[in-house]
Amino acid sequence: DELVKVLMGGLSYGHMLTHLDLSHNKIGDRGARRLASLLDPDYCLQAVDLSDNQIHANGCMHLGAHLAENITCQVLNLRLNRCEDNGVSHLFQDMCVNKHLQTLNIACNDLTVRCLPYLNAMLAENSTLIELDISANPLHQEEEEAAQGAPPAAPAVEAAPNPPTAPPPEDPMENGEDDLLAGLQVSSAQLAVFARCVMRSPALLRVDLRSCGLPPELFERVSTAVKHRELEAKGIPVEAYERAKEVAEAEEAAAEEELANEAEEEEGEEKVEEKEPEEKAEETEKAPEGEEEKKEGE
Repeated sequence: DELVKVLMGGLSYGHMLTHLDLSHNKIGDRGARRLASLLDPDYCLQAVDLSDNQIHANGCMHLGAHLAENITCQVLNLRLNRCEDNGVSHLFQDMCVNKHLQTLNIACNDLTVRCLPYLNAMLAENSTLIELDISANPLHQEEEEAAQGAPPAAPAVEAAPNPPTAPPPEDPMENGEDDLLAGLQVSSAQLAVFARCVMRSPALLRVDLRSCGLPPELFERVSTAVKHRELEAKGIPVEAYERAKEVAEAEEAAAEEELANEAEEEEGEEKVEEKEPEEKAEETEKAPEGEEEKKEGE
């Protein structure tokens, strides 16, 4: 963080800087607070990469506060930090105001089901976010579901203000819309609202939900809905894509079956090869015995 202070001595004059990559630098909350000033209207940053640092809730909160009124930044990468529910809750609320950010990566930040009300509100309000990566966060855990009404715990390194008051979840089902999760059993109400918000969002074209603990059926349905929306945005027929996908899956299954058959044949050949030396050894052992019997007979 002290090195960031020195670096800011020069960056503060970089009013035409558009891309800033400070990933893998062990930057903490103090450094993040200083860097957040580069999101002020005096600057024109378009992409900020702070992945793989040590930014906790307090630093994330300051980044969100400066991002709220920012009109230039389109990409923010906070992957592999420690923002947790407390810091990300503030970021999501500031994202309700921001109308210019298009890509947000908050993977691997220890987010749980308690941040979903803020994420759902952001998805309902924000119409410009195109790509969202929240992979590798334990969003769906039974113990978290039981305590989802409890306030998020403050980070251990540097205390952050209490999270904002959680907005009431806006479930599309309450507006009389068709249930996109028909036939699925989702134990968490907030998770169900989140899934519907993602599937209903007109802007989101890419969402990464891998390693979030989602039920496989829910993960597949949400991913398919978002993928279809991306295809439609690119002018690619969804039906053609699905047919190509089915053909690819059939070819992959056939290739796997062929490999399995080849493996079985190889195992059979190996067993035959193993038996041949044994049979030869037995024959060689029997041959001297036969000769001795002949000699005795003579």
